Amino acid sequence: MTQPRCFVVVLPRDAVDRNVAAGLLEAAGGRRDPLTRLDAGDWVAFYSPRAAAAPGAPLQAFTAICEVAAGAIAEGPPRHADADASFHRPARYVDAQMAPIRPLIDTLDFIRDKHHWGVALRYGFVRVSVADFERIATAMRAAVPWQPVAA
Repeated sequence: MTQPRCFVVVLPRDAVDRNVAAGLLEAAGGRRDPLTRLDAGDWVAFYSPRAAAAPGAPLQAFTAICEVAAGAIAEGPPRHADADASFHRPARYVDAQMAPIRPLIDTLDFIRDKHHWGVALRYGFVRVSVADFERIATAMRAAVPWQPVAA
């Protein structure tokens, strides 16, 4: 099996939970552009800095993992009255446990500055290496097709 492209998407936990429940992937506040960079078969780990959009409680954990499914980007209704429409695409979520980011910071190569690690996530959509994704999946006890679930 060829190794997929892997990404980390930053979303508050409540938004991730909505994605999981709907079997959809939404990124960057519902904007369309980040979704155009994904192909079916790519993998996404969600990092949630907060439990909910501001003023949500700090969480700083990886909260879900999915594989991008085949299907077109679709427009959905605005998430609240003063928002634009949101965009999503189909996704297949795998069973995973929430995993705090702090124990992983020193092991993740995409985080170059270990003291200011949040800078690596500031744009909300980051391509990461398969090795980094495997470290995240292992911490989440998530099974991905090219790697067995950790005990």
